[in-house]
Amino acid sequence: MSSHELEVILAADLRCANCRDKVADAISRLADVECMEVQLSKKKVILTVTSKQILPRKAAATADLPRNARP
Repeated sequence: MSSHELEVILAADLRCANCRDKVADAISRLADVECMEVQLSKKKVILTVTSKQILPRKAAATADLPRNARP
């Protein structure tokens, strides 16, 4: 991870592979997401973003995650 990248970890109420795929699809549409890992078993999403303009709030809203699931 370079100095211009930021790692964002989000809690996600993922219950099945379909949920994981929907979250991954939604987040992949964000322009500044460099890398994404959606962990179904750990119920979390790890994003590497290239801009501080991407905030956990924006990523979570895009993926339609519950507000209280964010760190």
